[in-house]
Amino acid sequence: MNRYTWALALFAAIGLATTATAEDCGSCDSDCSDACCCDCSGFVGGLELTMLTVFANNGARADGPAPASGSDLFNRFDYNADARIWGGYKSSSGLGVVARFWQYDHGNATATTDFVDIRLTDVEVTSDFNVGQWEFTASGGTRWGYVGFQGQIMLAGLIPVPTREYFDGVGVTMGLAARRPLRGDLSLVGAVRYSALYGDVDVTFGPPAPPIATWDKAFLEMTEVQIGVEWSRYRDNGGRIFARGVWEHQTYGVDHMFTGDMALAGPTFSVGLDR
Repeated sequence: MNRYTWALALFAAIGLATTATAEDCGSCDSDCSDACCCDCSGFVGGLELTMLTVFANNGARADGPAPASGSDLFNRFDYNADARIWGGYKSSSGLGVVARFWQYDHGNATATTDFVDIRLTDVEVTSDFNVGQWEFTASGGTRWGYVGFQGQIMLAGLIPVPTREYFDGVGVTMGLAARRPLRGDLSLVGAVRYSALYGDVDVTFGPPAPPIATWDKAFLEMTEVQIGVEWSRYRDNGGRIFARGVWEHQTYGVDHMFTGDMALAGPTFSVGLDR
């Protein structure tokens, strides 16, 4: 399934969410022993610890001598820890608004010229709905994204030259998260997100200097997938505290960058309060 199919599927889910929200579960004045009726209004938020490393569709070179020709972008990176924070407000009808920020800014300890710098900020509207025993949250909004990296290319097969490329832009983001209770306080969880950003790409060679090339009206596509397990427990006030462990994969495709698609992948752990 390509990225555009994911986008269409998410649009359909968001449309369904507007007609099947948590308001069908009754009043928040009722006993919260029923998880469906614990969607009382209030603040939500959480902290995620991502442990991701860099992959590339043209391969990430292992540690060792630089190649005789071609590129040396994305020398081997370790799994690195970063924090993703999010917070917002959710109404008793299942509608809400959420803001999220995440940054990945790391280099390779064995190749000091290599680094990847990604910063993402989202603001979106969310809507909860149920299908059988599955609980879904559809979301849509806007994303600002900055994606920069540095590696090196070989000129004439002889001279390694640092290469830096940066994308900066704004666009739309949409997502669908799913939760299926399994046994006791444990649930299966998963999420998929698609984003399309529009902005500029700058390219520099050698020491820090003004860009030698700039492409405006460039676009960046992002797809993000998570799957894992969650422990959660409902509180008397209708909130649900949770701890979650998932495997996360992110793919970045920029039309004018030399590397082709780049990906980050690894485990992600999170704690938070939902409703």
